[in-house]
Amino acid sequence: DAENALILAGEAYKIGQMKARMDSNIPMETRELALNGGDLAKLGVAPGPKMGEILKNLLEAVWRGEVENEKTALAAYMKKDC
Repeated sequence: DAENALILAGEAYKIGQMKARMDSNIPMETRELALNGGDLAKLGVAPGPKMGEILKNLLEAVWRGEVENEKTALAAYMKKDC
């Protein structure tokens, strides 16, 4: 029926979006970022909750297309926006 067709179309769309993310090298988790906690420590960020918050913010910025998942770009973004 029409309702099931809409549900299936929605699921197909979600799967397509996930595949596009995987194919485009967009990280799904903070551990997949090109910049890690060790890099943040070298930039003067103390280990702790703030470091995790910065990594989460960087991940979300990559998802929004505001910054590339590249170490130099992430470091510059972090200094400017996190």
